[in-house]
Amino acid sequence: MRNQFVGLLGAAPGRDRKTGFTLVELLVVIAIIGVLVALLLPAVQAAREAARRAQCTNNLKQIGLAVLNYETTHGALPPGARLIIDTTGGNWVVKEENSTILLDILPYLENGAVYKQIELDGYVTDQKELAQVSIPAYLCPSQSHDKLIRRPGTFDNLASFDYAASNGSALVGNNSSCSCSQQPAWNDYAIRVRSFIDPNDSNFSGPFSRFGHEIKLRRITDGLSNTIFFGEVRPDCSEHLSGGWVYTNNGNGLVSTVIPLNFDSCADRRSEVDGCLKMCNFNSELGFKGVHPGGVLFLFGDGSVHSLQEDIDHATVYQALGDRADGVPVSLDL
Repeated sequence: MRNQFVGLLGAAPGRDRKTGFTLVELLVVIAIIGVLVALLLPAVQAAREAARRAQCTNNLKQIGLAVLNYETTHGALPPGARLIIDTTGGNWVVKEENSTILLDILPYLENGAVYKQIELDGYVTDQKELAQVSIPAYLCPSQSHDKLIRRPGTFDNLASFDYAASNGSALVGNNSSCSCSQQPAWNDYAIRVRSFIDPNDSNFSGPFSRFGHEIKLRRITDGLSNTIFFGEVRPDCSEHLSGGWVYTNNGNGLVSTVIPLNFDSCADRRSEVDGCLKMCNFNSELGFKGVHPGGVLFLFGDGSVHSLQEDIDHATVYQALGDRADGVPVSLDL
């Protein structure tokens, strides 16, 4: 009789059944969570990259505004550098290394206090404390290198930069101090046949020069919206861009469109092709390079910022965008 009541009323007191997940149910839940993470993680990463890309774009726009404000004040664009060369006797001897575009525009980037402390009479890199001051507008958040970077064999812990000015479609010369000074065939694409390191050439290709030449906007006859002013670079892939923004007074803050977009000269490839992809080889390193998926961000003369894809026509479109006065019409949906 008692067993009948138990069957009707449930289990006897103190003998309730325990509830919980079975092993199969637990595995199903874990699998579902794994699928959700796999679906959401790329979206989160894409959102983060979009934010970094937006900040990088804003940095270039700030640089563009600073350059144009400099032009309004001085009546001409700032020189890419003020490297003064003595060419007497057939040899090039550096007489002075003074300012550079990355220094000249500091007052227009709300860094006038830093600019006022710089002594332009000597080597800026001798001023170690200033050389370690990071300029936020010069750093792309997508870059993985440290804010302080080392120039191989020269200086340690110099404040880096991720944007360089355009020297245009100028032939890239050899670096005699590099163990490989190979000149690849793409130098044939240069619109100007003089080397970008030739101090005798005042009719340089791009809007900025190493040798103190300042040009007026009217000399950019291709139009400001069709001329590259600045673009992204990778100091971890270039010996001459790894000396920080203070060491660009010898022209190391300038690059050429002759070198293909995103051409790989990074440290992990130094030993390939008989070492000719070294970071010290002008013909590999001194080009525009970025880390954003699919392309590189560029500042144009009108202050706009656009991404150029890696598959851009190198021989025609890219060179025409680099030169300020080639007269070649460019049809490009930026």
